[in-house]
Amino acid sequence: MLAESTDDFSKIDLGTFYVKRAARIVPLLSIVILVSFLMAHVNLFSDEKMTPYHSGIYSAHFGTGFWATLLTFNFNWYLAWNDRVGVGMQWFVLWSLAVEEQFYFFYPVALKILKNRRRVLFFLGSVIMVGVLFRGISCLYFKASGDWMHWASFGAYDQLAVGGVLYFALKRFRGVLERRKDVSLFLFLLGAAACMALYFGTSIDDVREAILVPTLLAMGCAVVLLGGMHLPALNSAWGSFLSWPGKLSYGCYLWHPTLIFLTLPLLARMGGLRALGLLVLFVLGFSYISYKFFELPINHKIRSFFAIRSSQTL
Repeated sequence: MLAESTDDFSKIDLGTFYVKRAARIVPLLSIVILVSFLMAHVNLFSDEKMTPYHSGIYSAHFGTGFWATLLTFNFNWYLAWNDRVGVGMQWFVLWSLAVEEQFYFFYPVALKILKNRRRVLFFLGSVIMVGVLFRGISCLYFKASGDWMHWASFGAYDQLAVGGVLYFALKRFRGVLERRKDVSLFLFLLGAAACMALYFGTSIDDVREAILVPTLLAMGCAVVLLGGMHLPALNSAWGSFLSWPGKLSYGCYLWHPTLIFLTLPLLARMGGLRALGLLVLFVLGFSYISYKFFELPINHKIRSFFAIRSSQTL
């Protein structure tokens, strides 16, 4: 969005970018926060343990620090400092949104200041190195706990920075990969194999493995995309369905704890794969409704208000 229109990054339009990000993130997030807050005060089930599991314990949290960090996209730091005690599942998942939005706040500024591709790549490489170094220091300092390695921003920025590098790699090697489909297929399969090996061959509970694995996994995903985006089969008309997980992912991410909570009595009685399948369909269906009838229309309204061209996707 920022770098596609110009090679001189000092000319990028920060205001337009931030409006687009806010139009995508804030409306649905506001609705989910309101619903979750109301649910924290309503015991929907006879089991009193259920509501705290989803929305947390009001007496333990919902103070100034909770709301200040949540509404400024610094909630991951709140969790890191408070060890997640009393924070329900709905709030806990928002740590990764906080990290993402922090990155998308300072990265555009860095692009504008650094001005050209070479400096930006050096910057992104430094961010990746800092991520690995930060997790290594956290491993030595906290030893038995990997919480800081995962929740603190500096231990997660590197994975987003890999995405930034991927963009420049796509621009640099697009011509070669479009001509050499065998190379594209090789990269796609290589990246997929690396992701599978890392996912099934390592453990998140081993803090030593967590030093390098997040970065390597992000790189594996980047290689999958680098090759896959140039494969004809994945760019054909029938392959367009692959874009829907991206369209619905934000809704699935924000709504799934609430949907699990509301359907749990039914799912618990069903059990097994049937319950999992029903949950997946329920989350996807609800997220589609959210995307089609709320996220997309309100995004267009916000863009129209700021005289920014609307798009079919977000």
